[in-house]
Amino acid sequence: MIARHFGFVHLSAGELMRVERDSGSALGQRIKGVDEKGELLTGDIVLQVLDRVMEEHMTKGSHQFLLDGFPRSENNVTELRKWKDGECPPLFALFLECPDEVMKTRLLGRGTAGSSRWDDMDVAVIEKRIANYHSQTEPVIRFYGSAEGGNVFERINSDQGDPFCLFLHKNGKTHKACRLC
Repeated sequence: MIARHFGFVHLSAGELMRVERDSGSALGQRIKGVDEKGELLTGDIVLQVLDRVMEEHMTKGSHQFLLDGFPRSENNVTELRKWKDGECPPLFALFLECPDEVMKTRLLGRGTAGSSRWDDMDVAVIEKRIANYHSQTEPVIRFYGSAEGGNVFERINSDQGDPFCLFLHKNGKTHKACRLC
């Protein structure tokens, strides 16, 4: 909803990586190997896919993107800062905060509801994903909240309602589809 409301092209890094993985390409095989270990992809791999997809959208006139799920590690931040010679810094970083137990319940629910993601159905894998988040993604959050990262960080507690509506209200805006308005 945020991307549509503000006119951005929504690019889910995870979904794009799964499509590339399933394509059978050489890059897809690299992604598959990392996935099977339950590790995060390096920034250079993700940016190869994002660059191609963004170029496709730019040829159609779209130049504003919401990157969902990237960057997720300090390596990803480093690669993103070097990408396009540093000419594409994030203008805004939104973090949808959620307690670990709530996230585990949501992922298991998504898995039992027919998610095509095998990693939504295995408690041990979910717990590893959450542990990876704490060790690898929390430094990214701190970075984008710092002066060096541009102070572009906004935190929304997604356990308190619809994140889109909470985001709009936190920034002094309303939306006709919002239950809070």
